[in-house]
Amino acid sequence: MGSSPVPVRIRLGGVAVVAIVATMFTLPVAMASQSMVIGGFTPLPIGHYDFCKSHRAECEIRSQDVGPAHMTTKLWQEIASVTLTVNEKIKPMSDLDLYGQDEFWAYPDSGFGDCEDYALEKRRLLINSGIPVSDLLMTVVRKPDGEGHASADRAYRQG
Repeated sequence: MGSSPVPVRIRLGGVAVVAIVATMFTLPVAMASQSMVIGGFTPLPIGHYDFCKSHRAECEIRSQDVGPAHMTTKLWQEIASVTLTVNEKIKPMSDLDLYGQDEFWAYPDSGFGDCEDYALEKRRLLINSGIPVSDLLMTVVRKPDGEGHASADRAYRQG
């Protein structure tokens, strides 16, 4: 093992909610083998760009970047709590059904949303809980079937 901490991030998606609930109080704090390594910079997703044009104040929030914080049991419990709250509160519905267009990033204030709406709400709640904006990431990936998927991610330092 190297002596320097390795930045990693955990997904805040709701795919394994049952597993999170079952293990959130017993899971070891360092989960590097189950996390993704942070890579280089990528372009801003176009949906997030459009979201920021209509939510300027939200997207101008800045915090001092002192590097990812160490994962603690308390931090893990806060992340798990936010994940469970949002996953229980929001019901899945496509942007096409909600807004009449294929892609539209918005807060799920109506109680409905798709993946990026869940991610935006989790990000908002985590910021409100005191997690630095510089540690929060919006991630968009391409699933094996070619469909895009967004999630809110939290950078942390193992060790």
